[in-house]
Amino acid sequence: MEAMGRNAGWLTAAGALAKRRPEDAPHLVYLPEVPFYIDKFLADVEKLYNELGYAYVVASEGIVDDKGNYIAAGGTIDAFGHAQLSGAGEALKNIVEHELGIKARCNTLGTAQRSAMHFASLTDVNEAYMSGAKAVDLALAGVSGVMVSLECKREPEYVCRTGTVPLGKVANIEKKVPLDWIVKEGNNVTKDFIKYARPLIMGEVNLPIKDGLPDYVHIDPKIGKIK
Repeated sequence: MEAMGRNAGWLTAAGALAKRRPEDAPHLVYLPEVPFYIDKFLADVEKLYNELGYAYVVASEGIVDDKGNYIAAGGTIDAFGHAQLSGAGEALKNIVEHELGIKARCNTLGTAQRSAMHFASLTDVNEAYMSGAKAVDLALAGVSGVMVSLECKREPEYVCRTGTVPLGKVANIEKKVPLDWIVKEGNNVTKDFIKYARPLIMGEVNLPIKDGLPDYVHIDPKIGKIK
């Protein structure tokens, strides 16, 4: 599974939340914060495959080698001056098949990682609403040049409130996964990351369903009102 995250592996690391038992996927998680070694990757995959009969990997689109080169760099540059990546998942799939002789498949979720409302947590929905409401309040107050932030504490229980941060401190700046939240082998995350991220997926959203499909709001473009 290739996950978004060019240089910061938060989304990739979140894949580890799906694991409940040792045999559950994902078995290996590779983030862009630490170097990716192909030989070590192949050894990890082969070991798991021999033990379980399968191996499930989640890798960031931005994994890099020990020289800082993207594994999947395509050689082109986007509008922000960033290297266009051509598919880390597909590259790893080909490496596994060629070097280990194991049939592999690659999934790249793309925009589904941004818009899969059917898996939004209640925590996520509440904080998104809270952020939007804060943004409206700021706009009505004439405040500009800031981004709404979420300021959370996790002990003794998870509590979150909104704040603000100047755009100059966050625009085109990356906040990376702390290195001490990545296991020393570089192929998974630690219990500290799980403890940090688990509250973010708590709670379930009861989506309105119509004719077997999510019943999203529809705005009539002619009159600009909700139908």
